[in-house]
Amino acid sequence: MTKIIAHRGASAYAPENTYASFEKALQLKSNGIELDIHMTKDGKLVVIHDFTLNRTTGVKGYIRDFSYNEISSLDAGSWYSDKFKNQRIPLLSGFLDLFKSEDILINIEIKAGSRFYPSIEERLLEELSRFSIKGEILISSFDHPCLKRIKSLDAHIKTGVLSESSMIEPCRYSIESVGADAFHPHYLTVDKLLIDESTKYNMPLNVYTVNKKKDAKKLIAFKVNSIITNFPDKLIDIAKGF
Repeated sequence: MTKIIAHRGASAYAPENTYASFEKALQLKSNGIELDIHMTKDGKLVVIHDFTLNRTTGVKGYIRDFSYNEISSLDAGSWYSDKFKNQRIPLLSGFLDLFKSEDILINIEIKAGSRFYPSIEERLLEELSRFSIKGEILISSFDHPCLKRIKSLDAHIKTGVLSESSMIEPCRYSIESVGADAFHPHYLTVDKLLIDESTKYNMPLNVYTVNKKKDAKKLIAFKVNSIITNFPDKLIDIAKGF
């Protein structure tokens, strides 16, 4: 069955990449949670999508220019709704500690690798090694050199190549050039040609970001491995019906 993964948590119902959105994803019986990480000035891995704090906290500046202590008290929920006032930017370690016993897929997207955040790959693997995690870990990124470096540091960690554009033989590229275990295409680029190639290479497709039922039905009929969505509850019943 196609797995349904909550994008930045159940981000249609709670502010993205906060504990409120992650807890909502579990309440909705999501098969997994997708989240994004950046690194602070003092080397802490934090769960947030953008490179800057502007959109979700109202504070201007790049995350890498702040210490975690400086951002730990910022309000990351009011931008979404007053109901979520004082939701904080989580540490990745805090997330892993809270959800380590859940039998779910945890998809960690690294927004930028070591050329932007020096040694972020080592820091991530170090964090993961500190926890006994019941579910499955998958690391994805649009930064493909970052994924290749992750694999060079730990050949057993599973990685997924993110792409927004149509590519020539993306599954072959993901395996041969990046050493990845999965391909994560934008849903508009998924067609029979890609499905056939994924079958040829036995490459799982984890498709993002699918919020309409008609698009989900097409992808589930294609038997993609998973669908990443802001509305996990709307797609879970569809997946169960196939």
